[in-house]
Amino acid sequence: MSRPAEQRLTFVDRRGTGCCKWDGQQAAFGVEGLLGMWVADMDIRSPDCVTDALRAYAERGVFGYDCPRQGFYESFLAWQRTRHGWDIPREWLRGTAGMAPAMNALIRLLTAPGDAVAVLTPVYRPFLDAVTRNGRTLAASPLLCRDGVCTIDFAGLERRMAESRARLLLLCSPHNPVGRVWRREELTRLLALCRERGAWIVCDEIHQDFTAPGHPHIPLGTLAGPEDRIAVLTSAGKTFNLAAFQNAVAILPDGELRARFDDHMAALGLEEGNPMGFLAGEAAYRGGGPWLDAVRRTVGENARRFCGPLKEALPGLIFSPLEGTYLLWADFGACLKPGETEAFFRDVCRLAVNPGPWFGGPPGCVRVNLAASPETVDLAAERILRGLTSNSKEALP
Repeated sequence: MSRPAEQRLTFVDRRGTGCCKWDGQQAAFGVEGLLGMWVADMDIRSPDCVTDALRAYAERGVFGYDCPRQGFYESFLAWQRTRHGWDIPREWLRGTAGMAPAMNALIRLLTAPGDAVAVLTPVYRPFLDAVTRNGRTLAASPLLCRDGVCTIDFAGLERRMAESRARLLLLCSPHNPVGRVWRREELTRLLALCRERGAWIVCDEIHQDFTAPGHPHIPLGTLAGPEDRIAVLTSAGKTFNLAAFQNAVAILPDGELRARFDDHMAALGLEEGNPMGFLAGEAAYRGGGPWLDAVRRTVGENARRFCGPLKEALPGLIFSPLEGTYLLWADFGACLKPGETEAFFRDVCRLAVNPGPWFGGPPGCVRVNLAASPETVDLAAERILRGLTSNSKEALP
């Protein structure tokens, strides 16, 4: 039997298309023309099944009101069951107009103004903003990071939640930006800790489909019992590069929370989400598996080609193992003077990367997006290497 042809990926030059990563640098960095490796989307064309479905939709030429797409939910449930071993009851699902609206809504529903919300830092910046902008108190619990490997400081987290009387833990799984895929025992311990305190866990699993071999994603819902208070958020946006549609799914096992969530979102006019986003998501879940597998292989190869030459030339660099996500967490603290990291990447290397403090992390760290062409990754590594080994502080060409 012949082997199926390997899925081919198309890398796209997105400059001049209005994309944030390439055309939004002036607002974020004060300059333009940087090599874009910051915003967490891909410079990879989405699977053909998605563009085919959207093209057929557009060619009908009618863009009126759509009914909720049951086909999307069927494909989503099948994906969760086959890819992640989670058999989710259909009634638990709620379509939402993005991850951020759903997270902010759950913070408002599960806590009161002034209540503490625990967060493991460094973490995706909107986690921090969702807490403070809703008038809640941020109870940050730093991860323990040794030689790039980040783990949960359970003693510190328990102490922080007790001191602050936190009623909610926001969890990122897999964790952005440090690339950890939480183990079964870690998730079980988090559930036990929150169960003992009567606290909720709102778990963002948007990066669930980006894991390295040997590091399977374990959905929190497969470990939780009826006594656990959890809500899980995920989306096809990261998996298939569909972030522009801003669609997501909230998985809410608790019936009372579902009813309150429905009322809250209806009051804001945010029921369901973008019909084209659900159409794209359905097509991707049904036919995008081979494309995703090719992207995962490419990200793994990009990590090796980026980290290898830099570590060989500069052993002091620390890269966190990329167990999950396509976002590499790198510590340049041993190679750069305190306070010069951002300027080094912006002005010397001409790279747009996310600095550590943006995530509530150390100033010597950066997050690098590896969902790019191999040529872009090679160029980024070359610029960093030349910048760190050169005596000149002039910008690289």
